[in-house]
Amino acid sequence: MSISKVIKIAAFLPPEVITELNHLDPFISSNRYILKIDLEMDDISDRHVLEPIKNIETELAALQAEQSAHQIRATSITSEMDQGSGNNRVLRKIPRSRKARKELLIRRLCEIVAADRELPREARIDAIEIGPEPYRPYYQAIDGLSPKHVKLTAGFEGAVMFDDIESFFYPWDDIESAVISGEAEGWWLESFRTPKGETQNPDSTCAYPEFITRIKSLTLHYCEGFNFSARYLPVQMVNFKIVGIDALSTFCRAFERIPGLSERLQRLHLTSNRGCFEWVYFRQCLRECSSISYLFLALGDDEKYYNARPSPVRDNDTKLLSSFPPFVETLSFHCSTSHEMLVDLDSWIDATSQSGWLPQLKEITIQSNGPQLDRLPGEEIPKVSPERRNLFQRKIDRIYINLQSRSPPVVILP
Repeated sequence: MSISKVIKIAAFLPPEVITELNHLDPFISSNRYILKIDLEMDDISDRHVLEPIKNIETELAALQAEQSAHQIRATSITSEMDQGSGNNRVLRKIPRSRKARKELLIRRLCEIVAADRELPREARIDAIEIGPEPYRPYYQAIDGLSPKHVKLTAGFEGAVMFDDIESFFYPWDDIESAVISGEAEGWWLESFRTPKGETQNPDSTCAYPEFITRIKSLTLHYCEGFNFSARYLPVQMVNFKIVGIDALSTFCRAFERIPGLSERLQRLHLTSNRGCFEWVYFRQCLRECSSISYLFLALGDDEKYYNARPSPVRDNDTKLLSSFPPFVETLSFHCSTSHEMLVDLDSWIDATSQSGWLPQLKEITIQSNGPQLDRLPGEEIPKVSPERRNLFQRKIDRIYINLQSRSPPVVILP
């Protein structure tokens, strides 16, 4: 666990400084001092006591007058945030109109950036979380920060635009990790910029930002359509995490198109319970990533999805024993409770009784909860009978016994 200092800022609440307790995440390079920017433009709750709604032009004029009359001071945002805590602070300073709230948020972001630039390097904001759907004015407002980690979240349109990051006066030279959430457009395809009247090329390259070439860790959370056909690619990436429907296909495309990935990748996390149309190729790609030491797999169709779209062979999480990278040290395997997987565990029992199977293995967990780890909000958690759970657990326990008989014994993780 780690303790983070967090500045939370939104268009509908005053900024506040809090501390958070976070789990250590090997896919996040730094979260010591986080700036969280909430761009949800929801109306302020009726339970708050507010001034009467003003005319939008009046509010904007007042904001512009304040900005021109007072130069932005590096300490202004800190002194404002120290006045009280949470929602009990000066809510009368929050404009009621949506446009004016945006103006106020941008001004406050500029103040935060100005204050941050005066701090010693080791005390500056090192992580940014912004969304949903950040666009030009907000990117321009945070130009000047130098994060090591960034999380960008898409909104209703399912897109995260990076053009304005590319035009930063202060580029993100220290960036080491990125999390992209909900991006369904393939990270701003170049084809969207096709001039009117010209034919779009479905295989056109993507406009990935230049900073992607520097990151060591990339997390894609429910991002579809990433084809990794771009001028800039994560050529230094050693940690890769993908959660979502097409996680396995995305991994295959990355393996195929990112130079040197198979020799460089050290940590891989894949969570997908909606199957894969490239199972043979996926196993080949996985096996050839010879430097992976940490492997997390949560695979297998859940019952509802499988019953709706049956396949000739239900093998989304089976036949993987010979496909694991040879030097894995930590293996976290989360499978389905299908009949096919239950039968496949017999081959696990046989393989783990031999010292030649994953000889570098130090830690392992095997759980039949794969379909539970990939649930969208509101999705029903699949039900499994206690009898079937017991059948799986008995076989898993036999696998554990085999591995604990090694010298040194393999550690069983919870």
